[in-house]
Amino acid sequence: MQSFTLRGRDKKSIRNALKKVESAGFQVHVYEPPIRGGIIQKNEGTYDLIRKSNDAPNGTLDYLLVHIFEYLKAKGYNSVNLGLAPLAGLEKGENLTERTIKFARDNFRQMSRFKGLYEYKDKFQPIWKNKHLIYGNTYELVQFLMILGQVSKPDND
Repeated sequence: MQSFTLRGRDKKSIRNALKKVESAGFQVHVYEPPIRGGIIQKNEGTYDLIRKSNDAPNGTLDYLLVHIFEYLKAKGYNSVNLGLAPLAGLEKGENLTERTIKFARDNFRQMSRFKGLYEYKDKFQPIWKNKHLIYGNTYELVQFLMILGQVSKPDND
């Protein structure tokens, strides 16, 4: 977190997004309600359920996240939890089940959001940690992934 910066050629698109959103008159305000213990980790900031809206200018999410990062950095936080990016580590496919899920992620619109979410979060250069799901049989796994795709579907699709 302390190493986050907007400097450099690879951050140009983020800087441009910030300028665009600011020129549209948007601002970030942080409200600090009392937060019950155990909700967030010690010295870790987080955010939850940010959704894309058709009436927000492009770059709004970049704008919001950069201001969150800067705020938390100034407050001395060590890290920000960007949340999950389902199926992000599935690049090769070790067996038929993994290859099938990878194919679905890469080719079905409903599941392609997972790949886009990973690509979006990855531009902030996070430290990725694998999380694993244990399932009884392949049908349960595929069913879970389809439900996850429905739950993560934006309202404006």
